[in-house]
Amino acid sequence: MRNLLNYFEDEDVDDIAGYSIEKWSRYIKIKKSGVVEIYVTDEEIQEAYNACTDDLKSILKLLIYSGNRLSHIHAMLGNFDEKNIVIDNDIAHYPTSSFSSGTKRTFQIFFPASFILELKSISNLKPYESLLKKIKHDRVTAKTIRKWHLNVMIREGVTKSLADFIQGRASATVGSAHYLNKVQQSKKEYRRIMDSFVLEFKVDNSTLS
Repeated sequence: MRNLLNYFEDEDVDDIAGYSIEKWSRYIKIKKSGVVEIYVTDEEIQEAYNACTDDLKSILKLLIYSGNRLSHIHAMLGNFDEKNIVIDNDIAHYPTSSFSSGTKRTFQIFFPASFILELKSISNLKPYESLLKKIKHDRVTAKTIRKWHLNVMIREGVTKSLADFIQGRASATVGSAHYLNKVQQSKKEYRRIMDSFVLEFKVDNSTLS
């Protein structure tokens, strides 16, 4: 059972039979596997960005800004239509519910409005598996970026419910009043904490002379 739960967690599956992985783990007595959870720091994220090749920096930024799964970001970029971007002053979001698959949900991908021009310039999208490998830098991976993003939101006082919605880790009915309310609340909270995700996105030139 431990191996099964570990597999689902590695695959970023959020729930089984309607219950979260955390709840299954809490109620099933499982011997500790000795696996250490990895929580990366702001500095590690910055270092990974600086080390990233120029052609991947924009995708890495989108991971950092949104906290969404790389698979959903890849699907969004592969089917990108700038007409779908919703702009609300200094923030923007892109509807992604159509890219949900099984328990891997996604609703909206949020990012600063200032990122739109850079987002539209992304081209020559690499295969998903290739991106997964190329983005990895030491402890920083697409998965640990997602955990970092969640921790930043919780640290900044975002409720677990809204944090889950922003990252696509909640159940909601597309088109319902509840869903629309979640979008509005998420925009308000994202605007409040957005600067926490805007690191120093520049190449470290300290070694250049």
